[in-house]
Amino acid sequence: MPMLYNDKQISAVSKELQRKFIAGECEAHDVVITLIALNKAGRIVESTVKEVMMNVFFHNRAGVLRALQKAEDLIDEMTINNIVSEVQATK
Repeated sequence: MPMLYNDKQISAVSKELQRKFIAGECEAHDVVITLIALNKAGRIVESTVKEVMMNVFFHNRAGVLRALQKAEDLIDEMTINNIVSEVQATK
């Protein structure tokens, strides 16, 4: 089983996702999908997903909720599980 990211790694992920979002290199739903995939892969826990999203979107609750809704419209849990399984199978 993969090890959870430590605080330093989580901070780096959070800062990089925020940087990419601000620079327009990714959209809000991309941030959500990335974090959900990290959760499903066993790298971060659900509470960390929320924490990072709040940081990336500058504690804008409405922005977080919009990003979650858009991500939900684009991708389902089975798709995330399939991607995680494929990545884990690749060595």
